[in-house]
Amino acid sequence: MIDVDHACEKAAKAINTSARIMPNNAVPCSSKRHLLATVSSSILKYGDPVWVAALETQRNRVKLTSTFRLIAMQVASACRTISSEEMANWQHDWDSSEKGRWIHRLILVLSTWVNRHGEVTFYLTQFLSGHGCFKQYLHQFGHAVSPFCSERIDVEERPEHAVLACPRFYAALNVENIAAEMCPDEGT
Repeated sequence: MIDVDHACEKAAKAINTSARIMPNNAVPCSSKRHLLATVSSSILKYGDPVWVAALETQRNRVKLTSTFRLIAMQVASACRTISSEEMANWQHDWDSSEKGRWIHRLILVLSTWVNRHGEVTFYLTQFLSGHGCFKQYLHQFGHAVSPFCSERIDVEERPEHAVLACPRFYAALNVENIAAEMCPDEGT
């Protein structure tokens, strides 16, 4: 019988190996990351027919969920600090959760996002999560001297400011139209 701990350990090794092949940066697109992630996913799914009894325990379910979360984060180029709720909840949880409020402002209806066409890129993941190259986030870990924007020293550099308001990155986007820009029609 396949042990959940053993399968999760093997899958985690495969995740770490593929992370070295495709580091968390802007180069590989999510479809290429997804292809490598199927290796880790297959390791976990290999023993699933015999796991019925193993999945009865909360510990094993948490272990498998955590490992699948690592796979999803790798495909999305997400930082490990991103909350699980930003990746896995559905609409009713989405609307009532206290986490992920920035993303909720941008994506009110999850089905629009889930059914969109296009890649989830390194930059899009950082923009949606707020975890990444923004000074406010980097400052928390001592990687930036200040959390404030270099153009507007009275404003923290967060995704909303950097993409929607900062003169350095100005684009004709706002909270109301950005979901449409992120979820283009299939033909565009």
